[in-house]
Amino acid sequence: MLLEEVIEAYPKRLLLPSVETIVVRPLVPEDFERLFKYFSTQLDEKDTAFLKDNVRDPETIRKWCANRNYERVIPLIALVDDNVVSASSLHMGNFGWSRYVGKVRLTVAKSHRRKGIGSLMLKEIEEISGKLGMERLWAEIVSEAQEEALSLFLKHGFSKRGVLKRLAEDPQGNYHDIIICIKELIPY
Repeated sequence: MLLEEVIEAYPKRLLLPSVETIVVRPLVPEDFERLFKYFSTQLDEKDTAFLKDNVRDPETIRKWCANRNYERVIPLIALVDDNVVSASSLHMGNFGWSRYVGKVRLTVAKSHRRKGIGSLMLKEIEEISGKLGMERLWAEIVSEAQEEALSLFLKHGFSKRGVLKRLAEDPQGNYHDIIICIKELIPY
């Protein structure tokens, strides 16, 4: 399936038993204010300490919103009453082995955890990945600091494939392991 068809399938209005209507859609330039507000107020320092980018810097969010390239990254947001409650992304390579492996990133607002939103966003990423011909999904989880995330990914069929010892350093200078989790989308 072509990328344009995948993107055109959005926005999606979805219902979860524990939350009002959720709208899931790709990030657009007009989302800067709401996405910056989400990262600034809905996630604490522990949540953002191990993210790949400094999401508390408005320029980071501005660049994400302005410089979208859906051929490399498909960023999705989940909205409740026009407020972001989750942000996820599928990062794709475009050459060699990496074009079959999608890297997944996912955050959920503290106020909306354990309500099924993380599961919903993972299912959306998996659906997109399948339509784009991906064979595997890859997630990196920081041990101890992201145990809830690890449980969520394992519940959704990811398996632990490796541990990178003492790779991540937290703001206090402590080192943590990175757990590599993989989900096979096509059996081998």
